[in-house]
Amino acid sequence: MISVRSAGGNRAGEVRIGRFLRNDKVTVAKIVEQAALGTASRADGLHVLSIQDMTSFRDDGSGNSLVGHATIAVEAELGALPGLVDTQILERFGGGGSGRSAGCLATSRAGAGCGMDSMQASAHLLTSAARVTVVADREGDIFEMFACRPEG
Repeated sequence: MISVRSAGGNRAGEVRIGRFLRNDKVTVAKIVEQAALGTASRADGLHVLSIQDMTSFRDDGSGNSLVGHATIAVEAELGALPGLVDTQILERFGGGGSGRSAGCLATSRAGAGCGMDSMQASAHLLTSAARVTVVADREGDIFEMFACRPEG
């Protein structure tokens, strides 16, 4: 587990990180954008696995949850990690699989599922990679992904 206290190393470092994260100019979208730019440069010429997964940050047991959907780039042959490709934060409302609503927050592009968003982000970001193979978890819609896959 990572905490601000452990990441800061000492009290002064903890205060600096806290101030940074509370700054209005620091957003999830900007952090992801900067991380993704570094990933793009490290993926140049590689066969990249663009791996998607979802994790729950908070779930109240009644169907209300805060979920993260992240996509990372992994070099296919050696397993090196060029870095983050995309991430979305979702807030889900409703109980027991009713599917009443799932709204993507932060970096999500409107009108598509997170798996499709991540696939599109991979295609856009990893243009200099030799090959990109998308690997999705069970929430990924394989039929929609094949039908709507980007060129290349």
